Amino acid sequence: MGSWYSGVMRGLLALVFIAAGCHAILPLSPNRGADDGPAHDGPRAPEQRVADSVAVSDLPADRRNPPTDGPAADAGRVCASWSPFSGAAKLQGPVNTNVTEWSPSISTDGLALYFARVEGTYDDVLVATRKTTSDPFGAPSKLAFNTGARETDPEISANNLELFIVDNVGVKRLTRPTPADAFTAPQPVALVSSDWNGGPSLSADGLTLYHHVCTQSVGCAGKLARATRSSLAAPFVTQGLIKELDVSAALDGWPSISFDGLELFFETERNGQGEIYVARRASTADAFQSPEKVPLGIGGALPEGDPDLSADGETLYLSVHDSGSWNIWVATRTCLAFR
Repeated sequence: MGSWYSGVMRGLLALVFIAAGCHAILPLSPNRGADDGPAHDGPRAPEQRVADSVAVSDLPADRRNPPTDGPAADAGRVCASWSPFSGAAKLQGPVNTNVTEWSPSISTDGLALYFARVEGTYDDVLVATRKTTSDPFGAPSKLAFNTGARETDPEISANNLELFIVDNVGVKRLTRPTPADAFTAPQPVALVSSDWNGGPSLSADGLTLYHHVCTQSVGCAGKLARATRSSLAAPFVTQGLIKELDVSAALDGWPSISFDGLELFFETERNGQGEIYVARRASTADAFQSPEKVPLGIGGALPEGDPDLSADGETLYLSVHDSGSWNIWVATRTCLAFR
């Protein structure tokens, strides 16, 4: 995520490079520093039809074999109505520092948090882990594939075997045989041709990649798009912009698709600064309805961005520009009624 203004300035600089005969890269989110303005990225099909690529062991413990009666029986159902988010606060522990941390992506089991940290000029991707979801995250470690250039906007797959990141060229994909192994070298993901793509968010079955596009035709403003693939081994094929969310004046980016595929959270500057919006639909075959602002109760009109929803739908991780830099925050909600 980053300042839309900075993105426009970066686009102007790119024209200079083009004029000089250079191949210019136009990221929607430029290299970001502690004083950047608005933010940016997330994972996740109904639990009744979780794809074969998502192992039962990857699901939260209370969803593997849900009981048939009692309050805990609700854990295996799809939520039909949610409470508003509440309790928004900066994530406690060593994840946040006095530099910028943003672009969170939480693993399906809630035990690993991937995010980007800006130290100096460029972003690096880090991961912090914990033993249980009630524990704080431990000290994060930098992932081995970081080059010292720009790696940001991580998105971990539901099966924990794919990691999508963004560099100055666009979206890259890394894989590993098991969650205990290291990731392979990043490989490019072909999305919307001739445009810069970022903010990846993978559906729970791994077959749809939501992202944003920097389209030069609208001055490098952000547009939400998606790509699909026929299997986890197949390449993505772009499906273009999400037309029902393509509002010409909107600057949208960093989407996060819910685990059931029915909610799409994203960052927008429709009201002048970074805010989190959500678009909903009745089924994954339907178009998204008109998006609405997600009230988080964050005081001081602080810019918000980079939403990432947990697999159980109860916790929203996001970036908030507070105290002069971006930090990772969390907010929670509860299910009011199940299907």
